[in-house]
Amino acid sequence: MRTTITAVTALALGLGALTACTTDPEPTSTITVSTTPTASTSPTPSPSPTPSDTPSPTPSPTLDADQLAAQSIINEFFRISNELSKNPELPLQPLADITVGQTQALQLKAIADFRAMNAVQVGDLDWVVLGVDPVTTQDSGKLVVVDACTDSTGLDVVDQGTKKSVLPDDRTPVLRWTIDTVEENGYWRVGDLTNTAVNDCSP
Repeated sequence: MRTTITAVTALALGLGALTACTTDPEPTSTITVSTTPTASTSPTPSPSPTPSDTPSPTPSPTLDADQLAAQSIINEFFRISNELSKNPELPLQPLADITVGQTQALQLKAIADFRAMNAVQVGDLDWVVLGVDPVTTQDSGKLVVVDACTDSTGLDVVDQGTKKSVLPDDRTPVLRWTIDTVEENGYWRVGDLTNTAVNDCSP
């Protein structure tokens, strides 16, 4: 089992950085933002999303149904993270529904902290799924590892009051991700993940 995770969040995605615990000897860029904790930092996640949240994909010549489902949930993960970063009025529940474990806890807390900073994302985080591994089976169920890349050069994060950017000048805008997707009770969710700084999102 891979050593993983840590503070990956809409805030981390927007800043283009992640605090990661990984066996890779190359250090991962880290951005630390001081925030004032809010009284409530995360919702109570529901047991599972509704069927409409995770439609059953149709197998393709290159990817089977499980691989397509894993790819789909990664696309949904980045899409929802984008929307939550741009609109602080949106509920966090959709993100809780498609994540599990430490990824879920840290993602939800960091978005709450992001909002407590009065920060908002302007523009979109771009992402691409570069590869989807074959499905494997573990004690807890099916696992598919997805290779993705994000590019935050087209966005800014600003203070809603001053409209000034809060992004550091030395941020790392392009990140390559290794993401575990896991099937639980018939639904695919985002599990552990790690990242590495790269120059671009080419395969």
